[in-house]
Amino acid sequence: MREAAAPRRRSIREQIDLFALVAVQPIVAAFAAVGLLADRTAAQEITRPFLVWGGLLLLALIFAEGVWSFASRHMRRQGLGVLWVKLVGAGLCAILSFAAAYRDLGLVDNGHVTHKTGVALYFSVTAWTTVGFGDVVASVQARPFAAAQALAGFVFNSALIGLMLHALTVTRIAPPREESDRLS
Repeated sequence: MREAAAPRRRSIREQIDLFALVAVQPIVAAFAAVGLLADRTAAQEITRPFLVWGGLLLLALIFAEGVWSFASRHMRRQGLGVLWVKLVGAGLCAILSFAAAYRDLGLVDNGHVTHKTGVALYFSVTAWTTVGFGDVVASVQARPFAAAQALAGFVFNSALIGLMLHALTVTRIAPPREESDRLS
């Protein structure tokens, strides 16, 4: 009679991935949404320091860890899928976080400074994708964020495209190692 296999224990990397997907990214997105949707009151005073410094630092760490894990090990297709979801989530959180900062700092639209949520989201997406149409520009206070976002978006989108191409062109995936190989 065959014994039931013991449940597989998650590796440290899998636990970090799960924590990033289930805890960090939703928290950052929630703070960004509060910063974007709240009127200019105490809610923004609470979320501003977290968004500007803490949120962007966390997103940079998630991105760096994701790229490092991709570059440093051979990944199965399942690992590529988790990395894809984690990186896309980090990118969306970054766009929201920068948009909240732009809403707070102000943008110049048609010659007037505005703090509108829609304009901030639009500018954040165009800065992240490095399109930069020029119809909305960063205020003097927001220019360092716009430059940082364009640079981060350029690197991030390049890595994401590289990950997609890698996933599409891999013809041979190493089979999972046997239990005896893992123990040695």
